[in-house]
Amino acid sequence: MAYSKSFDDALLYAVDVHRDQVRKGSGIPYVTHLLGVASIVGENGGSEDEVIAGLLHDAPEDHGGIERLEDIRERFGDRVAEIVDGCTDTYEEDKPEWWGRKRAYITHLADASESVRLVSAADKLHNARAILADLRTSGEGLWGRFTRGRTGTLWYYRELVKTFRASGANAVVEELDRVVGQIETLAGQAKGDPGVDAATDARALSGSSQGRDPGESQDVLFERPAPEAPGSDDVMQALHACIPDGEGVERDKLFMDAARELGYPKLTKKVRRTLNKALNTENNAGRLTTDWERVWKPTS
Repeated sequence: MAYSKSFDDALLYAVDVHRDQVRKGSGIPYVTHLLGVASIVGENGGSEDEVIAGLLHDAPEDHGGIERLEDIRERFGDRVAEIVDGCTDTYEEDKPEWWGRKRAYITHLADASESVRLVSAADKLHNARAILADLRTSGEGLWGRFTRGRTGTLWYYRELVKTFRASGANAVVEELDRVVGQIETLAGQAKGDPGVDAATDARALSGSSQGRDPGESQDVLFERPAPEAPGSDDVMQALHACIPDGEGVERDKLFMDAARELGYPKLTKKVRRTLNKALNTENNAGRLTTDWERVWKPTS
């Protein structure tokens, strides 16, 4: 059955809203992602409303917030707007902290409608395919495009797969699982390991807090991934991101800022030890200089 004029209107609407937007790191027009998501939805039994939602799923988050969602509702109806709403993790222009936002979205998906899960899974599948293709051509440099780098990205996609599967697997979820597995394997090989299972980096909290650092928050849905071994890209990038350009910084303040950069609300003993080792590694490699015992700055 052919799609109606509403599909035509939605396609033109999506093109207009995202006209000046490009894909992260590639410069490819963003509309290609929207077409890809809509195609996956349509090829896997999606209704016209679900396909239209695939075209519009990023419009409120990227361009206009709640006002954009209400415009979509007025133009394309309540059902499309509800699916788009279910695929949106924030309406704020200044987005909330990454880890909390992603955990909340994963939790929301567990109880979301089948339509929301279909469009969301199609979105994640298209993104995952792009990550895999770029990882093959660009290597580890790819992870610099993402807010939480390699660790956060692998964690997020594995948790998505687990949540989609628990809510009812379908062909899109199965393909997403396969692609994420390939990303994990390739990322592991790039690090010199036999493979990576991101699910081990962030496990659901058990009822017991035994073995946890007393400084860790106990009221979160998932543990944040522990920082990788000192020398990892994520830890080093967090440290350098928090050192003021050309200025000194007190070590404890640097560690607190870097902990937040890595997604930790508190500077626990474990995080402090990891950051301290990483800082010493950087200094020993000549990438930092000390003015005095507790003040550090980048080399010129």
